[in-house]
Amino acid sequence: MTLDQRLLTGKDRRDYEKVRLFFGEVAKHIPLSADTPIVDLCCGNGMLGFYFLELYPEGYVHFYDQQQTERFRELAEGKTNYTFHQEDINTLTQTEEGILLSIHACYILTDKVIELGLQEHKPFAIMPCCHRREMIQQCETPPHVLHTYGLADYIDITRANAIRDQGRSCTLTEIKRNRKKKNNLIIVP
Repeated sequence: MTLDQRLLTGKDRRDYEKVRLFFGEVAKHIPLSADTPIVDLCCGNGMLGFYFLELYPEGYVHFYDQQQTERFRELAEGKTNYTFHQEDINTLTQTEEGILLSIHACYILTDKVIELGLQEHKPFAIMPCCHRREMIQQCETPPHVLHTYGLADYIDITRANAIRDQGRSCTLTEIKRNRKKKNNLIIVP
């Protein structure tokens, strides 16, 4: 049974659609293949990595998170081409070889994924979430900027510019799921 067949309703279906759209956008900027493993940081239920294994059955995934969820174990059933690394992403200083990917690295964990990608000179792609006002300094941000772009866009634009300042190419794009909801993507080949 494929991942898609197991996730026909509810939140899992929405998450699956985000993962599918994420890979579609990432593949436009970073070559994906079974020959290059992926590193799924803040993997949660593992849907990102397991979807990759459906696209590339001979591929390999390194999952990183503080613990395996019950949903992760269900999705992992029957799969052997992965390793789960039980580690706190905040204290991680190095990852296994591969392309760094992360969907919904909450709050400052997005910045940790960026830090690891820059430090290790690896390609990476992130769908940030949980943007908080305290992530920016009020004195540097004119109110009209936040009004024009919104908090999430402003923070992600700032992140993309900081990546470019490090000499890396960076694409900031978005996935629109419907008229009102969208997710930003930061892609660094």
